[in-house]
Amino acid sequence: MALDANLQSRVDAARLEFEGRNVVAFIGGVGSGKTVATALLKYTLTEYWNPKKTGVYSIVLRGGDVLNESLRALKNKEPLAPTSEGATPDTVIKLKSSKGLPATYELVIRDMSGENWDLVSGNTDATHPEILARMLEKDLPHFIFATKYVLVVDCSKKGSWDVDGGSAASAIANIAEIRQLVGVKEVTGDMIAVLFTKADLLPPKEKDLTAKDLLGQYKELSNNIAAYAKKATPLKSYVDLRKRGSRKAPKGVGLSIKWDAQNSATLADVIVSAEIEARAAGRSEQEIAQIKAGLLSVASRKGSDKNIGQDVTALRVTNTRIRTPLVYSHGEYTDLISWMIRNGNGLS
Repeated sequence: MALDANLQSRVDAARLEFEGRNVVAFIGGVGSGKTVATALLKYTLTEYWNPKKTGVYSIVLRGGDVLNESLRALKNKEPLAPTSEGATPDTVIKLKSSKGLPATYELVIRDMSGENWDLVSGNTDATHPEILARMLEKDLPHFIFATKYVLVVDCSKKGSWDVDGGSAASAIANIAEIRQLVGVKEVTGDMIAVLFTKADLLPPKEKDLTAKDLLGQYKELSNNIAAYAKKATPLKSYVDLRKRGSRKAPKGVGLSIKWDAQNSATLADVIVSAEIEARAAGRSEQEIAQIKAGLLSVASRKGSDKNIGQDVTALRVTNTRIRTPLVYSHGEYTDLISWMIRNGNGLS
């Protein structure tokens, strides 16, 4: 089907913008877990991914405040704030590789409104050219020109996967059809990953299901993947909070301190200052208590090391940072990162 001249011109401009770039697009329904998945992806890159070993370095180009707030809420078991009506903030993480080509990947994650999800998933009466035009109008071109796609599926809604109109399934079909319409590389198996989120909310009898099992039980989605991409990479994720000291969690309180003989602040002053800074940073009461305890412990230990006994007037805190262990399926996110940077060759 030929596009009209105006739409073709806009498609050509969007194609030029994405030429040579490696963009991974996260797609999923409202509340499916895209924001949390993105935050955990950043957390994995920070806490578990070894740049010296993998040769891959990461930097958040846009949306870091959203990711940090999401992680803070997760650690404090707080609900994530919903996206405001009409807002579609995106997060961009750049991965730079020092080993092999291509050297740079961009992970583009956009938090979609219900209207935009209906558009991308094809749950409208619009034709493919009309959907294409609306995608460009709503600044969603990366859903057309992405190098890879991560489809986020909510396990807590498993009972309605195949009875709610098959949104996730139709999204794959819709994207494949529109890519064919604009003449970019067809969707293939190495371009699709299905991330099953909230696996901890599966019924007890289904908690041991593998990601492959879950994909097989989502009949409409697995059928559309077989039809358009032949295969996909399934992943199963969960997130939970446990007590500090969990074997697989990052270590606890991290404090950066500096000894300064010219500093006349008392330990009490330091603790008050640290508490003020922690509250300004939005720390929870539990985190603040842990920061205070950490300061007392470090001050006592350092005081002994410096042979100044309990006289800690020389203690100066230059940075206080607490790390609450976040227990989640970090192995799956490590696998997801590996999949993202494998066999990328830009837009073709």
